[in-house]
Amino acid sequence: MGVDVTIRNKKFIKKPLTIADVAGSNPYGHADEYFRLEDGLIQGTNIIYDKRHIGRGFEFVWTGDDRNEISLRLNFLSTNYDIHLFYECIKNIMTLWGAKEFTQDGSNYRLSDLDDCEAKTCEYNMKYLSEQKERANEFGKTIILGAINPVVLECNAIAEFADRGDLEGYAMLLHNTQAQDLYYAVPRIYRIGQSTFFGNYAVTATADAVFPLKACEPIFFKNPDTGEDLKCDFFTVSLCSLEKDAIVARISFDDFKKEVDLDSLSRYDAEHVILRDMTEERIDQIVAKNYPDPVTTF
Repeated sequence: MGVDVTIRNKKFIKKPLTIADVAGSNPYGHADEYFRLEDGLIQGTNIIYDKRHIGRGFEFVWTGDDRNEISLRLNFLSTNYDIHLFYECIKNIMTLWGAKEFTQDGSNYRLSDLDDCEAKTCEYNMKYLSEQKERANEFGKTIILGAINPVVLECNAIAEFADRGDLEGYAMLLHNTQAQDLYYAVPRIYRIGQSTFFGNYAVTATADAVFPLKACEPIFFKNPDTGEDLKCDFFTVSLCSLEKDAIVARISFDDFKKEVDLDSLSRYDAEHVILRDMTEERIDQIVAKNYPDPVTTF
C-alpha cells in the first residue's frame, strides 16, 4: 500500500528535468535485486531519501527525457520524514513546471492542497503502522524495504510505535539501523544440474557485515522453470581472504553458524546479527578445521 502521484508539465516549451530538479541535495540511487541501495541513476525506478533521517525514502520513475510528466510513489510503513520529503519534491517539481494540479491515486489536487494531502498521508501511514499488530499472530515479522537495505521488524514492535504516538522513535530506529557502515550479506543463487539450487553467502576478512541468523531464499526470487517461489536445497558460506585475493574455503551455513556462534552476536534487526572481527587469522582458523564443502559432496 502507498501513494502514487503523477505531475504533468504545463509549460509550452518543455525542458526535461535534471536529477537535481527532482532530488535537490538529497542522495538517490536504485535498488539491486536484493533491495540494497546502489548509487547512481538508472532508467526505471530510483529512490530518494533524507540522509539525516534514513527511512524508506520514496520512489520515482526516470526515463532520461522527463519533460512531459513524472511519476512518484511513497510506500506506507514510512516515516514522517519520508512523507515530508515526498511532498516537498512534488511542490518543487510543480513550481518548476508551472503545474497547477497533480494527480494522487486517481484524484486531482492543487498546489494549495499539498499540506492537507501530506497530513492525510501521515494519518493513513499511522493507521497501517498500528494495524501491524493484527498481522502479528499470522506473520510475526514484517520486512521494511528501507532506502538502504531491508530491515526486519516485529509486527508488534512497529504497532507499539504508532500506538504510543512515537513516530520519532520509529524514524530513529530505521535511521540508526541503516546508517551503520556494514555490508548487507545476501545469498547468491547457484544451480547444480537441472533441479538443485543452493544459496551462497560471502564472508570477507575485515568486512563487518549484516548476517542472517537463519539462511533463507531472497525475497521475490522465482524458480526459472516453474515460476514459483525459489526453494534452495542447501546454503553455504564462502570465506574470502583479502591477503590471498581468493575464496579460501566454502562450508555449510550450519557449520559457519556454529563456528562463529551467530546467536550470541549483537542484533541488527529481528532476523539478522552484526558479524564483526572476521580477521584473516580468524578465517585461517576456520579453514584449518577442514569443514566439508557441501557442493563437492552433494
